[in-house]
Amino acid sequence: MGIFNESCYEKTNLIHIPSSKARDLYYYVQWTGHFICRKDFMIDRRDFDSYLLLHTITGSGTLLYEGQEYALTPGTTALIDCKLHHIYHPLDDGWEFTYIHLQGAESARLYSCIRKRFSTCLIPTAIGIERYIDRVMSLVRDAGSEEICSALLYRIFMTLLDQPAGGTAGALDVSSIMTYIADNYHLDLSVSKLAALMHMSRTHFSGEFKRLTGYAPHRYLTIFRLSAAKQMLTSTNLPVSEIAERCGFHEVSSFIRTFRTAEGVSPHQFRKQKR
Repeated sequence: MGIFNESCYEKTNLIHIPSSKARDLYYYVQWTGHFICRKDFMIDRRDFDSYLLLHTITGSGTLLYEGQEYALTPGTTALIDCKLHHIYHPLDDGWEFTYIHLQGAESARLYSCIRKRFSTCLIPTAIGIERYIDRVMSLVRDAGSEEICSALLYRIFMTLLDQPAGGTAGALDVSSIMTYIADNYHLDLSVSKLAALMHMSRTHFSGEFKRLTGYAPHRYLTIFRLSAAKQMLTSTNLPVSEIAERCGFHEVSSFIRTFRTAEGVSPHQFRKQKR
């Protein structure tokens, strides 16, 4: 049925055996997981009765499917009928993606609707997809409700269908990107990654973001992180180093320096004053 070389730095594979009720009524997960791939990772497969959602988080990969080659870049989601021949592998060492193999209910019909809308298997940035996939993975890991899992899979399909066809629109959906920052400020975000999520160049994205919000995107991200840090300093007893990590500052010295520049005092002094 194929060639499987799941060579990874980190790998999570979760299998789900659906109940007879789920098979009859629900969208259901067959497998789901999270990979950070080595350079020699490769999947070459056909004749597998499943639909695959493959969402790239960081790095990049390539997909060969239906006679086309697709670049799998951060924020994009590929939707694949695994009965058809497909091959995917990294372009960058450390390509990171999450995936869901699914079936059931109206999967085939929704797959056809999405393919007809986009004329491609690669769907542009879908804000919120990562959060839905993470929740599905948690439900499968914890043997949670199949009914809730089905609802989340349907929500994923609807989110994909809601994306603008073409994926290269010049207008910035600033509310979506601000929601994304609010949900993911603890991660290693950069202006380039935020721009890629919106399928814009870094320069165009930065200009549009500042025009619409009054802030440069890096400045807005820093302000949001510092606001979260101040809340943790006043409401928890977490060490400053842990607060720095939770707020997206991966070096405590950088956090202290940025905090002092913005507030005029160190995080320790701020906590003492507020208490």
